[in-house]
Amino acid sequence: MLGCPRIITNIVGFILLMAAFSGANAQSDIYLQQITTIPVPYDNTEITSITSVGDFNADGFPDLALGTRNLYSPHFEAVYLYFGGADFDSLPDLVITDGSGNQTLCPGYSTGFGEKITSLGDYNGDGFDDFAVSAWDICITTLEQGRIYIYFGGPNPDTSADIVVTGSGSYARLGSSLSSGDFNGDGLNDLIVLGGDVYYGYNIQIFLGGNPPDSTRDWYYHVQPSNIFDVIGGFDPNGDGRDEFGWINNYGNNPKTIFLGGDTLSHQPLYPSLEWYTFLNFDFTGDGIDDFIKYIWGSGYYLCLGGATFDTISDYPISMLGAYPFIYHWDGQNNKIIGDDSYNHRLIMHNIGIPPDTTPYTYIPYSFDHLSNKPLDAGDMNGDSTGELLFVCTTPVQHVMIFTIATTGIDEDNSSLPSEPGLLSAYPNPFNSSTTISLTGTTRADINIFDITGRRVTTLKTDAGKAIWDAAGFPSGSYFARTQAGQNTQSIKLILLK
Repeated sequence: MLGCPRIITNIVGFILLMAAFSGANAQSDIYLQQITTIPVPYDNTEITSITSVGDFNADGFPDLALGTRNLYSPHFEAVYLYFGGADFDSLPDLVITDGSGNQTLCPGYSTGFGEKITSLGDYNGDGFDDFAVSAWDICITTLEQGRIYIYFGGPNPDTSADIVVTGSGSYARLGSSLSSGDFNGDGLNDLIVLGGDVYYGYNIQIFLGGNPPDSTRDWYYHVQPSNIFDVIGGFDPNGDGRDEFGWINNYGNNPKTIFLGGDTLSHQPLYPSLEWYTFLNFDFTGDGIDDFIKYIWGSGYYLCLGGATFDTISDYPISMLGAYPFIYHWDGQNNKIIGDDSYNHRLIMHNIGIPPDTTPYTYIPYSFDHLSNKPLDAGDMNGDSTGELLFVCTTPVQHVMIFTIATTGIDEDNSSLPSEPGLLSAYPNPFNSSTTISLTGTTRADINIFDITGRRVTTLKTDAGKAIWDAAGFPSGSYFARTQAGQNTQSIKLILLK
């Protein structure tokens, strides 16, 4: 959450890191390398959402949508589009304000425009990526109707919505959650939309993609007064080419209601109330069928393999460290799972395979606080063959920090590395100009020092298990010391005060 009950950061989940480690073995450093920073466009503005919207301008690079709003009335809300490319920078390429502005019926209130954004893939059959934005709290002819805006991509996209759908009646709140997937298997993505509220009941609607699509709903389901958190779609665990869909309930253990996709969409849920939470869907086995990781409250994480029959059998336990896993595409050759352990300011990387490797591969430190429950995988926005990770940060004001995960080879002499992890410590810490870093269990090891951006600034070699870092030439601030023992690492935070 971003400090406001309506602000949604992005899908809660784990990192599934798809990374090729050409030469990135146990003797390679893996670290966050900062690419750029995107500031909020205006003072007193907060970030309400951040979403990858595919290749919206059809130039071969994925693009980014940033939802914002002014903190003070009258609220100015906007969606800023940043086009990827070799010359990618922090300046917006398009600004969309369709659902923004002070409301005649609801003076002083925001419309919620830009808080919910979803990539649609190819929605209208022209071969270009599209996306949808909602203003779920907008008042048009009555209170809080909600409205959805759909934008078609292409080589010369503009800021005018190509399809607009308005909620019917007071408190319809159309667009309070958005998701997508190819639910009927026709090769075009479809849009699933949440409306309503806990008092009047929830309405879930699906608008099928088409050539051309229209603004008429194709599937409708009403849920009696309850509490729904999010709609979901875009996963195919039975491999029939038709994505499943449903919603997450916001009570108890967040049970999920799941419907099977099909040529004709059913109104009978396959699973009315699954008592576990799915973090990600991905083809772990390479058989062309989505698998998924689920979390069972009080029990832990499990990998469930997809198959012709969509079942919920826990095939393999996974001992995950950290929270909020999500998918990150590096270059697609090897798969890694990463947990974002924001409390300890580190990403925890795991190997993946069948059966899964539950031993952490390495730790990637960072020293900034970020607001969202996870970093966002934005794809390869700058064409350097590695994906970008985006963090929404707070200090001194809200901004987006963009990183790639990089590798740097270190000493290939295995004798300089301990075979088992030792205890890493530093004294004094905080320190003024120098500190002694100690590592038990070995006499020789490499200790890497990283700055606040995750950039490695120096490498120390221990002698008799100790190394002195003379930081006289470095600025005050937070740093991280890290050493690696085989596939295990130890990290500590250092504070330099001058």
